[in-house]
Amino acid sequence: LHDASVWVDVDEFEAAQRLYQESTPIAAPDVERLERSFHLYKDEFLAGFHLPEAPAFEDWMLIQREHLRERALRGLSLLTAHFIETRQLRRGLAASRQLLTLEPWHEAGYQQRMILLAWNGERSAALQQYELCRSMLADEFGLEPDENTTDLYERIKAGEFDPAEPGGQLERAPTWGAPWLEEV
Repeated sequence: LHDASVWVDVDEFEAAQRLYQESTPIAAPDVERLERSFHLYKDEFLAGFHLPEAPAFEDWMLIQREHLRERALRGLSLLTAHFIETRQLRRGLAASRQLLTLEPWHEAGYQQRMILLAWNGERSAALQQYELCRSMLADEFGLEPDENTTDLYERIKAGEFDPAEPGGQLERAPTWGAPWLEEV
């Protein structure tokens, strides 16, 4: 049982991550809480802390690290998808940047970022994301992007994701001087 007077970042992060399992689609207040929770995930669990004389603790710590990292990856991917669906480009770009920083070979994250950049009027930056993805996958795994990623690249290149394309109002992200995109 936790003492109500003690705040633990991992508890807050985990509570926020449960929101996307409990509600579909994600409710607006939950989106903000999820978004804030990713500011808590700055590094791996207990980074730099080791107790070599306690192998059971080390094993537990490694399991916790992986669990939290997987939760962060899944949550950031779902949050980015939500921002794509709701056409919130600035917030989607920030979430996709954090996702790709956490896992630079997350191919679906590159796809999401490519769409957001194209819709933001940054076609060349969207196409460059494909090249980054291709390079990362080749260097790390000796693989090429899957056909969905390549098809998306070709569609963006052909202008199918221009800023006027998506329905509804867009919340455009500035293409320069956007410090909130750098915070992630």
